[in-house]
Amino acid sequence: MKSGTRKSIACVMAGLAWQLPTRAAFAQTRPAIELEAAIAKEQVDGDLKTAVAAYLKIAADTSASRDVRARALLHLAGCYEKLGQQAQKVYEQIVRDFADQPAAVQARARLASYSARQLPALKELKPERLTANTRSAER
Repeated sequence: MKSGTRKSIACVMAGLAWQLPTRAAFAQTRPAIELEAAIAKEQVDGDLKTAVAAYLKIAADTSASRDVRARALLHLAGCYEKLGQQAQKVYEQIVRDFADQPAAVQARARLASYSARQLPALKELKPERLTANTRSAER
C-alpha cells in the first residue's frame, strides 16, 4: 500500500473514532424520546389525557434515567393542575424520590405555592376559637 493511501485510511479511521463518543453522548434513549412526544401532546396538541397516560408510563419505566422519570412526573403534575385535579402528592413524590434531580427544585417551589395559598386561611382563624376548642377537648 502506498504511503498516501495509508495516511488517508488513518485520517478516515481517526475521524470515525472521534465521532463515536459524540454520537453516543447525544443519542436519546427511548424513554427520553417518549417524554418529548408526551410534552408535544400536552403543549402543542392540548391532549392532556394522552399526555397523562404517557407520563405515567414513563415515570413507571425503571429503565428510564432518573432525570427523565422526574421530568415526566413534573409534567404529570402540571397536567393534573390543568385538569383541576390534585397534583400535590405528585410534587411530594418528586421531592421524596428524586431530590437529587433538577425537577425537585421546581416541585419544591410548587409545594411552597400550595402552602402560601393555605396560609391566609389559617390566619383567618381566631385565637379565641382555638383556645375554646382546646378547652372543650380537655374536658
